[in-house]
Amino acid sequence: MKVLYKSLLEVKLTHEYFITDVNGQTLFGETDQQKRLQFLLNAYIDDVDSIEKELRISFSDTFKNLHDASLLKLVPAYSGFKILVKVDQSQLNDKTIVYTPARDLPDDLLACISITKKTGLIDQLTNTRIGTPFPAIYFFSNENIAGDKVSPFITSPVPPLDPLFPYEQGEMATNGTSIQRFYTDTNGAEQWNPVTGTSFANESDRMLVPLQFTYTIPTTANVTTAKFTLMDSKGNEVRTITAANGASPLNPVSLNFSADVPKPLGPGITGSLIDSTYQLQVTGDNGYRFSRTLLFSKELYDPGTWAVLMIQTKAKNPDFNLLDSDGRLLTRIAPNNVLTGPPTFEIPIASRFGYFRYFNDRGQKLTLAPSLTNYLFADPDAAFLQTLKPKTISRLYLLLTDNTGTLTKYLPNPVNYSPVKDKGNRICFDIRVPQSDLFPIVP
Repeated sequence: MKVLYKSLLEVKLTHEYFITDVNGQTLFGETDQQKRLQFLLNAYIDDVDSIEKELRISFSDTFKNLHDASLLKLVPAYSGFKILVKVDQSQLNDKTIVYTPARDLPDDLLACISITKKTGLIDQLTNTRIGTPFPAIYFFSNENIAGDKVSPFITSPVPPLDPLFPYEQGEMATNGTSIQRFYTDTNGAEQWNPVTGTSFANESDRMLVPLQFTYTIPTTANVTTAKFTLMDSKGNEVRTITAANGASPLNPVSLNFSADVPKPLGPGITGSLIDSTYQLQVTGDNGYRFSRTLLFSKELYDPGTWAVLMIQTKAKNPDFNLLDSDGRLLTRIAPNNVLTGPPTFEIPIASRFGYFRYFNDRGQKLTLAPSLTNYLFADPDAAFLQTLKPKTISRLYLLLTDNTGTLTKYLPNPVNYSPVKDKGNRICFDIRVPQSDLFPIVP
């Protein structure tokens, strides 16, 4: 008998660094998913590198050990992956060809995918906090875990702007109906930059933690006492831990919830993911506060893992379901031979947002060329030129807009993406350039 596999779902990880084209265009502002997918197809046809160059995607070991490998197969695809399922083919009365899983897929089946880092470059390229209070990794799902998701994006909503929160450069917040990212300008004033797009992976998605971890509060927050409260998915207090350090800033606090979490994610987990969520709330003196939805796991958490995905057959929002109401795949062929594909979930990922600093490649002090006066400034105490505003990094493209917002100019991209911080604690990328008319040196 012929063995038939069809697509159950597809996931696209659209990282800004890789998918910005030579004209500076991305797919983030496009509201039509089919046009976004066509953008990726064009990039694939043009042999443009995508995020899988830096990531390794597979079913997690725990999932592979529990489920028959002949039923579900994970297949790498450009800028993401597909999951195929073994099916039986049939035909409806109207001649539509449909597919039913060869064996039942329970509503609470959690297909668990592990995305590991091939190198550490992905952390340098991605717009994430550098100073995090604890070592959480990304967790994505088609279930509403930390807020209602908007199909087809399986990322958590970007949190609303909190005027008292100590944002890092590039960190995103929702202000009204728009998404903005934070930065400090060259005069030290706090600013917000508008972001084109929606549903970006953000700090709320970094929720997978081990049962025991260390929580660190920056000494600049001057927190001497703090209370750590863990609550379950129904809002019941599970445990409270208090810490104090006299009149001195609090040292890193070890938090051990091994005895408090009866259902960590791991082998045999069933039911809705929402039931496995917890809320960590931290309050301290001098106005410090922090809150994050967490998922705990011994087996799935690993420092070398960039993200874990768990996809349920049936989600709270039916737009994220994998099967129709009759248990058939959404993949099908109409009588006119038009193919309807599987649900395609998306994870938009913003790239690092930094200032660009230009140094002479022979150690000479650069002077600012007249043609760049509206794009860069010369640091009076150093030998470099720096952009007036931060820019998102991309593999192929660096087009600066001048301070009037009307003119543009191409300048060299970084070669090394290790971020550095300047004297104003701003994130920067250093670029070595030869002496030229564009980058003259001080006579």
